Amino acid sequence: MTKKKRTAAQFFDDAETHGLGPLMKTDLNSDKVSKHLESGTETNYARMLVLWDEYERRNPGAIPYERKTAKHFMEGVVRGCCAGKKEPSMYTMLQKWTDFGAGWKRRPGNDKIPPEVSESIYFYIQTELRKKFGLSTTRRTRHFMTVNHFAIVIKHMWKKDWHQYRHGRILVQDHAAYMLFIYSSARVGEYFESNMRRGSGRGLLYEVNHRLCVFKNENEKAEIGVRVTRDAKGFSETPHKRPQHGMYEDMEPLFANPVLPLLAIALADHAFQDYTTFEEIEAIPPPADGSLHHLRIKKDILRVPFFQMVSVDRPTGKIQGAGSSAIGQWTWATVPGTRKTSAYMTFGGKHSSKPTFAGHNNADTFFGSYAPELSTVDGMASYWNKKRRTVHLEGFRGLSLHHHPQLLQSLPAKVEADLDNCSDFISVNQEIDMLGKKLRGVTTDDEAQSVRARLEELYWRKRQLVSEELGKWQQIQPRKVASDTEDEAPQVASLPNFFNRIRRLDPPRDRLASSLFLDAPLRSAQGRAWRTSEYDHVVRRESASSLSSKFAA
Repeated sequence: MTKKKRTAAQFFDDAETHGLGPLMKTDLNSDKVSKHLESGTETNYARMLVLWDEYERRNPGAIPYERKTAKHFMEGVVRGCCAGKKEPSMYTMLQKWTDFGAGWKRRPGNDKIPPEVSESIYFYIQTELRKKFGLSTTRRTRHFMTVNHFAIVIKHMWKKDWHQYRHGRILVQDHAAYMLFIYSSARVGEYFESNMRRGSGRGLLYEVNHRLCVFKNENEKAEIGVRVTRDAKGFSETPHKRPQHGMYEDMEPLFANPVLPLLAIALADHAFQDYTTFEEIEAIPPPADGSLHHLRIKKDILRVPFFQMVSVDRPTGKIQGAGSSAIGQWTWATVPGTRKTSAYMTFGGKHSSKPTFAGHNNADTFFGSYAPELSTVDGMASYWNKKRRTVHLEGFRGLSLHHHPQLLQSLPAKVEADLDNCSDFISVNQEIDMLGKKLRGVTTDDEAQSVRARLEELYWRKRQLVSEELGKWQQIQPRKVASDTEDEAPQVASLPNFFNRIRRLDPPRDRLASSLFLDAPLRSAQGRAWRTSEYDHVVRRESASSLSSKFAA
């Protein structure tokens, strides 16, 4: 039923009905509202503002809008840092000035520092302060964790490490994390809780960031795939655009296989609704229609982090912080080096886009509005210099459209009878009967239109009641794959399949149903028969629905 468009007056009448009061009586103020900050960023801003407050106390009347004042303040910051460091970095001082400017304009009543002043102080640090205090311009050496380095680290973890872990899960989690860092070029704080987001609980969660599925590979066999979503930097306000990465089980040697540790952790957490062992998942047949069989996660652990802090006895359920990860204990360069190596080996310094094909003048339009969030890069194959695979990516891109061949399409008879006798359903049916009798006696068009409109609302409500009840049964319907056939009856109710009962009465459609899915050229014998059957089916006046009625009669 189409909803009538409201006028502007009706719109605000509804708003006032829902609590909107007059402007003169509102408790709102004129304060500026700023973008939400991560806790770590807020801390950095606050540190610089504390320094300014002390500077202002010592220099009454100072304001950062004047170049002289701003220069003197930053010189004091540099001198204070020199007292604590032998050779402070110029880039650290530039960042401190940036943090101060960003924090200053967020304070109520403060205006943004003029760009000409801000830019001038930036160059003042780069030139005069750098020379005056010998600020270092040296950057950290870039480290690249090669395949050989990775093999050495893993062998050390599993074969040579003398450290006694509190719990065996810690080592498996570290192994799994290394897999994710290598194959997705992620930062530590994108799967663990970042130091800049302390207390947020953000990282790799079971809810949407971690999916396991079974797909049919190139050899027509079942294969397990994993899709992970990185809680990447800069995507806090647009979580639907966070980068996603698909991985698969067909990778040798075993230590390079990401599915092995990821699946082991999920099974240990009893994460799946329908499966509890490796053997049950391994027994899942390849989906016949090329879709993915999604291993559903239990609702009570959707918000549980995948990488958890672990006590002596068990995982605590709290997300592991980036600073507490055992990965960082090997060497500070391992994870950043893994990220750099993965990115370099994947892209090789090349970048391409498809604005011409999509008809875009701006290349960013494709990535901002059309490109899927799932990365098409095969990070596993790139890292190990193997042939790129894409069979698992197509399924992951369509993962939001779930397919369940045995999904209930109608209510079980007992449930349908109970629904017919519920109070809401009875009241709707009674009003429909009353309006039906009233419609037969109306004499004016306006009155008849009003009655029909109300009838449409009631029929819509009736359909909604059935749909809601069916949705509940679909949610509790088991989805554990026990067979490869689509005709197997579910446990709670039988599926109607009228076509199989009447297809012999409609030969053209019967032939189409049998030959439409054959791999044959259009000009082959099968193709010719297909075209004839399709033509016959299109031009025939007697439809399958009428045949169904004859058969039922």
